[in-house]
Amino acid sequence: NRVKSNGGRGIFIDVASNNAVVTNNTVVSNASDGIAVWSSSFAALGGNIVETSTVNGIYLNASSSDSISGNRVNSNSNHGILVFSSSINNLVSGNTANGNTNVGIYLNSTSDNNRVLDNTVNSNSYGIYVSASVNNVMVHNTVDSNVQYQFYLEGAASSDTFIKNNIRTSPTNPDSGVYNGATLPGNRYAFTRNW
Repeated sequence: NRVKSNGGRGIFIDVASNNAVVTNNTVVSNASDGIAVWSSSFAALGGNIVETSTVNGIYLNASSSDSISGNRVNSNSNHGILVFSSSINNLVSGNTANGNTNVGIYLNSTSDNNRVLDNTVNSNSYGIYVSASVNNVMVHNTVDSNVQYQFYLEGAASSDTFIKNNIRTSPTNPDSGVYNGATLPGNRYAFTRNW
């Protein structure tokens, strides 16, 4: 399917629409989010092209146990993939999130226990951003040439794990590797074997 130039969201999975499957769609130039999932579980979003949305490419809000895998989420006007507001136990894997205006992949507002694996996150303002979210795992991601930072942690982020990620700073900002602005006293991270 081709979902283009709608006045709001391209595809919207509304509250309690569990077990939805959204695959192999081209979702471009919509006036809000490309694909949004609200308060729903066990959704599978895979193989979609989600580009040039006015807001976010893919947006999870208060949703759990969903899979966002193998999507191309590029050139959206806010974030590429936003996991927000107590969205827990989700899998974000094998996606390309390049050239989004703000963040490539953003975990925010107690979005805990998510797995972010094998994604390519290049040339955004920020690469992978974790805010006020804990116990997330970031493994085997390529995070390259994002302008501000490749990984950015802030607020009540804690106990997150970063392993075997390929990190390359921005050619215009050689100090753009990893920033830890988390504020929880005694916060701890596992940050090992990244290169």
